[in-house]
Amino acid sequence: MAFTTFDTSKPAGTDDPSAGDDRIRELKAAIQERLAVDHYMPASGTTFDNADTGEHKKVTLRQQTSAPVPGTDKGALYTLEASSIAELHFKDEGNYIKQLTVRDTVNAKQCLNIEAKDIEKAGTAIVDDVTIEQTAGKLNVKNAGISATKLATNAVTADKLASDAVVNASVAAGAAIALSKLAAGSARIAVGKYTGDGGSAHSITTTDGATAIGFQPIFLVIWYQSSGAGAAIVFKTNQDGAYTKISGGDAHYLTGIVTSLDADGFTLNTSGYANGNGITYTFIAFGVNA
Repeated sequence: MAFTTFDTSKPAGTDDPSAGDDRIRELKAAIQERLAVDHYMPASGTTFDNADTGEHKKVTLRQQTSAPVPGTDKGALYTLEASSIAELHFKDEGNYIKQLTVRDTVNAKQCLNIEAKDIEKAGTAIVDDVTIEQTAGKLNVKNAGISATKLATNAVTADKLASDAVVNASVAAGAAIALSKLAAGSARIAVGKYTGDGGSAHSITTTDGATAIGFQPIFLVIWYQSSGAGAAIVFKTNQDGAYTKISGGDAHYLTGIVTSLDADGFTLNTSGYANGNGITYTFIAFGVNA
């Protein structure tokens, strides 16, 4: 729109004083028109007395040719050209500059300019360029993934994981999240090995001799394969007192091999199918959080 002329040389000292009222009205109109570019200026006839008059409709920041100098105890918000686009910047009194926005030219949209160094805790970066990269103002997880040490204990719960959000191919060795860290009521699993002793009350409470199973199984699978001792797979559930054993292609419904599913593991009898002296067995136990 064409603005009313704002001429600081008028009225001149030689102008007819009787035209002074016209110059005053012109000045008011010129100021109002320019304020209305970014401000709410509703008129009632020729009066601007609405209670909301002067509130911002938007903030237009004209692109600067260079970063301003805010001065002591001041900060400056402004736009400056970056890759041929007027981008929003902030400069503090120490003259440190942060570009706040960036154009994503690939997806044709405007983004917040978040960099890995912006995500810190007590001055220590919690992401790095090895696992996180910045592309077009966005943070992307690289193939290296996020190491287990970057995740606080219990930081990931079942309700935070979308269906199929975590797939085996995306989890680096040693970086898996233990199911025991998931929300109460979620499934638990333990996979391990043990060596049979042939005794009548062999208790298995760890996955490797040191790491506790830590829950009561509701379904247990034990298996071994040995050229000297044959092969067997044993299934045990908490639904009955028996088990199913598969050996040499035969299936049997028997009792007494696994004598109990305990609060922290399971107990075996003397059967060579699951507790032969000196034989190494592999097992997988399933349960739920109490």
